[in-house]
Amino acid sequence: MSDFLENLAAQCPAQTPFRFLRFTWFGDFACSSGPHYFPGSKISFEEALKVVNKECSDDLIENLACWIMKESLPTKASPQVWRKLSFQLYKLIKGDYDPDPVRYSPEYADLFAAADEREYLAVTARTNNCGGAMRSASLAFAGASEQEHCTLVSMTHMHPEAMAGAYALFEAVKTLRDGGSVDDMWEAAITGGKQGENQAVIMLNEWGHPAPECDFVPWLSNIREQKDARFGVNDWHAQGISTRFVVSGAMQIAAEALPLGPERALRHVIEQGLEVGGDPDTLGSMGMALIGAKFGEALHQEMDRVIREIIPPEDIDIPSFFTMK
Repeated sequence: MSDFLENLAAQCPAQTPFRFLRFTWFGDFACSSGPHYFPGSKISFEEALKVVNKECSDDLIENLACWIMKESLPTKASPQVWRKLSFQLYKLIKGDYDPDPVRYSPEYADLFAAADEREYLAVTARTNNCGGAMRSASLAFAGASEQEHCTLVSMTHMHPEAMAGAYALFEAVKTLRDGGSVDDMWEAAITGGKQGENQAVIMLNEWGHPAPECDFVPWLSNIREQKDARFGVNDWHAQGISTRFVVSGAMQIAAEALPLGPERALRHVIEQGLEVGGDPDTLGSMGMALIGAKFGEALHQEMDRVIREIIPPEDIDIPSFFTMK
């Protein structure tokens, strides 16, 4: 699998934030042992890193694919064009997706098999999981435009909730990157969530498809107020990988971690990602991206120490491109 990753990285443009993507990769990897669609359980950071079980990070693979695609995005927006983009994504990730599709968005099978634009649009419009938003952090950190970000999310996740969460994470990462506080992060996320929802509704209406209802911003605001990443979850199977739960949960975990400094923040994100549950690896990848946008090189140094001292060498294959700036 290392050859597959290195080949993807070789196709990426020079501005791809490989170093920043190391945060996404580590969070996904370190939380890989947690169960999905269920509340998690308490486990120490050290114990979690001894039972990691993933050879390759689907979050990292999709991020690399998006950076490859970013170089030649179409200017025309239509269901036909967006469907072609989803096929392009599939071609880039298929080397990892085909052998183990369960690690990816559950709607991908229907999306990639859509017979025409109408069928494709029906799938992407109902897809409210967090798979689109997990591409947002690296695009934000390295300066992708709002239009580029919108395209690279909506090609597979056009539900207003999915778009709202993607925009929320996009704006939150930019704010932390630029020195913003935890409160600034929340405010940026709420503003971004409203923008993302509106953009999805506009696109779906223009394409003749009714826009599903969205409660992302109220959910995000409740998580902020209650300071509880699990607040509002009453059906783990239905909500466990939903964008409103995962993005909001990752932001709450990051809000708790950021005041702790790099060393303790790293541990908090991983331990809480596993304890919250639902979609722990994505909570980990988003949470790490958020604190990484703030801490930068200091967090890399702590990761280096952890990898050197705790993780069994046979359980980790660190891509060489992470050393690239």
